[in-house]
Amino acid sequence: MVGVLMNDAPTQVVGYASPSGWTDSDLFVAWLEHFAKFTNASCDNPHLIRLDGHHSHKTLAAVEFRRENGIEPLTLPPHSTHKVQPLDRSYFKPLKTALNTDMDSWMVENSGKRVTIHDIAALSGKTFRTCGIWLYDPNVFTDVDFEPALMTEEDLPEVSPPQLPAVLPM
Repeated sequence: MVGVLMNDAPTQVVGYASPSGWTDSDLFVAWLEHFAKFTNASCDNPHLIRLDGHHSHKTLAAVEFRRENGIEPLTLPPHSTHKVQPLDRSYFKPLKTALNTDMDSWMVENSGKRVTIHDIAALSGKTFRTCGIWLYDPNVFTDVDFEPALMTEEDLPEVSPPQLPAVLPM
């Protein structure tokens, strides 16, 4: 990837690109490696990852890497509507709105200039921090943030195996 595309990007962020500009299986495995590194995913510390059904997510290399690193996929259908892509509504729309606001501010501060691809890394980093979404900061979410969820935790009910009839009907 051209280094200037990562100008002022937050530290620990990586940028990859393929010759075609489209994602491929090699890029996805590189992304999985980055994900595993920063989440400490392992077979002893498994992580769930939500994926669409893109072919690059289903290659042998990707499946083997996920299995070896305790990364469990939750796969939704590719190119499906926003109704089955929950992150489109709950995450990406607010994020895009915040990014557009940051780009508008940038254009006011830099009158006469356009936002170019060279500015995206810095603006995206600012947007993530502004939204409080900074996944590489271990202090973003603490145990206190999850305490309200404990109120609804219950012990799992004991379930006895189903009883089969002594003689199956013919």
